[in-house]
Amino acid sequence: MIGAFKRVDRVSIAPWSRRWWALWRRDVEAGKDVSALIRAGRRGLPVAVAVNDVVSDIGMVPVNVGSDAWREWMTFYAARGIAMPVPGRAPVVFVAGSLPPLVRSREG
Repeated sequence: MIGAFKRVDRVSIAPWSRRWWALWRRDVEAGKDVSALIRAGRRGLPVAVAVNDVVSDIGMVPVNVGSDAWREWMTFYAARGIAMPVPGRAPVVFVAGSLPPLVRSREG
């Protein structure tokens, strides 16, 4: 049928993308199990999420893997008992700011 639209119930999120990290962050902060998300990322596979479950990636900024800022974020999450995943092929991770909240407040 011309002009008809197919209803989409799920969308695909690319591994290690800004939206992937926003999804990881939201689920981690909600105490949800993110192991399937991390496994898919390590395999280079996208994840499918319900359209109404797509999370905003506004405010997520890139941080180079191995940088001082990256280490601060790893420490920030580790202090909360959360192992931040390390992407195998991606040179950056996307986080909620260039530095974690406590570091930002110390540095002014």
